[in-house]
Amino acid sequence: MQSRLMLLLLASVCCLAGLWLLLWTPAPLVDRVGGTRTDTAHDGPAASNRPILARPLPTEAAHGSLALRELAADDASLVLHGGCRSHEGMSLQGVTLQLALAERTAGVLVLGAAVANGRSDAKGAFSLAGVLRRGDRYVLQAEHEQWGRWLSDIIDPLRGATLWQDVILGCPGVVDGRVEDRSGTPIVGATVRREDAPQTRIACANDGTFHIESVPATGVQLRVNAPGFRSQVRSVKPGETCVWQLAPGLAVAGTVVDVVAHKPVRGLRVTLRPTDGGASEYAEFSDALGTFRFEGVDDGILLLSVDGALAAPRNVSAGCDPVQIEVTLGPRIEGVLLAADGSAARSGRVALVLFAESGAGALPLQAWSAVDGQGRFSVAARSAGTWFVVAEGPGSARVMSGPVTAPGTARLQLAAGCVAHGQVIDERGVAVVGAAIVFRRVVPARVAASGSSASGVGTSTQVHSAADGSFACNNLAPGEYDPEVTHPSFVARRLARVAFAASNVSMAPIALSRAGELEGLVLDKKGNADATAVVQLVHEGGARHVVSTDASGKFSLMALEPGLWQVGLVQSEGVLLQGASVNTQLKAGQRTFVRIDGR
Repeated sequence: MQSRLMLLLLASVCCLAGLWLLLWTPAPLVDRVGGTRTDTAHDGPAASNRPILARPLPTEAAHGSLALRELAADDASLVLHGGCRSHEGMSLQGVTLQLALAERTAGVLVLGAAVANGRSDAKGAFSLAGVLRRGDRYVLQAEHEQWGRWLSDIIDPLRGATLWQDVILGCPGVVDGRVEDRSGTPIVGATVRREDAPQTRIACANDGTFHIESVPATGVQLRVNAPGFRSQVRSVKPGETCVWQLAPGLAVAGTVVDVVAHKPVRGLRVTLRPTDGGASEYAEFSDALGTFRFEGVDDGILLLSVDGALAAPRNVSAGCDPVQIEVTLGPRIEGVLLAADGSAARSGRVALVLFAESGAGALPLQAWSAVDGQGRFSVAARSAGTWFVVAEGPGSARVMSGPVTAPGTARLQLAAGCVAHGQVIDERGVAVVGAAIVFRRVVPARVAASGSSASGVGTSTQVHSAADGSFACNNLAPGEYDPEVTHPSFVARRLARVAFAASNVSMAPIALSRAGELEGLVLDKKGNADATAVVQLVHEGGARHVVSTDASGKFSLMALEPGLWQVGLVQSEGVLLQGASVNTQLKAGQRTFVRIDGR
């Protein structure tokens, strides 16, 4: 009996030991193409041949899988090339790279299994091949002992076979700041938003501080708002710590009242703009009680006007008592909007354009009004006279009616639009992500008294290139367009005028030249930062740009053409200047710094 118990105990110990050895020994991970996965490098130091083990996944993404899957035969051609450099433009050797599966779920970046490791060579270049799969998404992580860490955006090799990724170290992608008044007291209730994502607002803490992540290396424009203070916009770059000192801004409030019916008017657009022609403009809509309120407006005399009603513009000053605007509702233009098949449009919107303003230049539309479920609309004009009705709807090109005298009626029918698609690449043939392609429609201007006619620019449509550089602009009305392509890292390019008549137009690949960035600092006669300076940049080819310094005396311009630039100080403290200039050579893809000393 005792011998049987001893044998049973010995067998149990052996089983437990075997199970422990099986779990402890790391088995090589089978590669998607059938072999053992190894690290990949490009002309760099020898990489480790240790297998990459899939890490436990923190969550499962909504789209795709974060687990390793089989590599299809047609995915073997996918290659991720790139270059590593510091934010000053210096090539970096020995940067440790890791490519991992990733997804963005509910705004949170979720990392999955690692796919490959690599290191940059003496020129900062790297290449990862045979590890990417169409349908998966990736994030590239980079680390350098001197220049810190870096994390890419989502990389999606859906259609492109050759991908390029710039790795810029030394900029952590983080901006920290504090919002305070001029005495240095933190402002409670301040908010910060990115100008490229106005729907996203970041609330500052009670001590006025804020923290923003995932800021691109090219920088971003931030707008700070706080009740009772003037809003402020500033360009910032990753790694900067900004202190925003806001000046007091007073409110302008009031009520819109129908002078005939003696009751408040809801939904009228009230506009507030400087009388000196400044760029700051505020717009609000009157609420159910007819009231409106502008917070933190600029000092000085402002022009208050109302769209869609007969009311004379009036001058007001910031901080004045609430004003009452008596309006007479303008004549209305009513009508119906039809879909392309002739049925009533269930969705869409219309706006008015004054006949006298419908010549050259972008169409100055009044506020859009939505049609009801039967395609009917009723829009109030600012005044009696001749108007055009402009309409647009989902899946249809924008259309314009003939001249309509207010009050009057109009009937419009939407038409199927043209689709223009193509690809944006750089000088190396690599796809450019995030390029803005603007299609400005050319419309004939009104015939002059002499009988001659000219062409003006009508409405414009903008789209952005995808991860593989491709773009598709849907629902363009047939006609002639002036396309233009812009990107913060490339020189803007205007294309030759093109006519769209067919429903599907394929454009030739659009090649962009890599641009440079120029930033500088202006000092006054005492050596202090000059926050009032105006700087003019003149390229050797004739291009000119004018920029003002910020509160710290700095200025910055991106997407500049490489070459010799003359940077001159033309104004300081309201005084025009001449002679204070420097010359600098700007290289493609690099940032150049200049300093201008006041005289």
